[in-house]
Amino acid sequence: YIALILFGVSFSSVYSINDFCEKYVKILRVVAIISLIGYAFGSLIVDISFIPSIENSAGNTFKTLIFTNIPLYSQSRNWGPFWEPGAYQAFLNFALIFSLFVVEKHRLFNALLFMVTSITTMSGAVLIPLALIIIAYMASNSKCYKANVNKKSTIAIVLLFAIVCCFCFGWFDSILEKLSGDSQSNSLQFRLISLLTSIVAFIRNPLLGCSVETQRAIALEISQKYFNCTYVYSINTYPALFGTFGFVIGIVYLVGTWKFIRGFSNKLISLILIIAVIFMTMNENFTSSLLISVIAFLRNKDESHITYSSRWEINNNQTNLRGVK
Repeated sequence: YIALILFGVSFSSVYSINDFCEKYVKILRVVAIISLIGYAFGSLIVDISFIPSIENSAGNTFKTLIFTNIPLYSQSRNWGPFWEPGAYQAFLNFALIFSLFVVEKHRLFNALLFMVTSITTMSGAVLIPLALIIIAYMASNSKCYKANVNKKSTIAIVLLFAIVCCFCFGWFDSILEKLSGDSQSNSLQFRLISLLTSIVAFIRNPLLGCSVETQRAIALEISQKYFNCTYVYSINTYPALFGTFGFVIGIVYLVGTWKFIRGFSNKLISLILIIAVIFMTMNENFTSSLLISVIAFLRNKDESHITYSSRWEINNNQTNLRGVK
């Protein structure tokens, strides 16, 4: 974890927010396109003998196209190149945020691509962040927060979101079952157990947090006592940072993420987006992810990359001056 922090700090000395977001969106665009192809033709790909197979730690076998993996036992979800579809949706939603708020090139295409791909992961964590991101984008383009309102772009993004929801409506039942707790996967229960585990671990040792072994014992106790099941894993990110490393590290990552988002949005939009980020990282443990460390420490290095709020203030002042003249 020290190495992750050092990497995040070092990375921030080389790249600005804009540079990083542009490169990230380009990479995820390629990954998303290939994963959608693999998802669409998954039932055919698993029967092609010359496509290599891999096996994960749980013993499940996948056909791999490098940028996406198709499980042999079921092709109902889009895994991308990650260990779990729920992890993939988080990376896709980060790409969607960067596409809407930072990277202007191919904005509509990128937004459509990342929305569709994230929904095909069928993750229970995808709907709330997706809705929050769209709400934040609509608010960011309202007259209250932006002098030069891009109405066409806002309308187009909202329409794309509505169209995606209509075409993907059949998939929502499965996703909503996970959110409501009706799913056989017990997804909602496991997330609650994980969240409560992180909270209890932080309360027990707010300065340094609790070890992984201690947290597993806490999770086991909570799951058996209150949920009538056995569960010992941590599948959240920001609460886990507080529970595992204590207040200092937890607040460094949380405030760092806030400052990163503030680099391209005002306070209200940043609040909506950071809630979205917390939700979309609550079904997997990303505490050891390079992406989370980079985001926590990455800042714009010069005034050519001014923040969203500063840009709004400049535009607003210029508008007022023109009115005076």
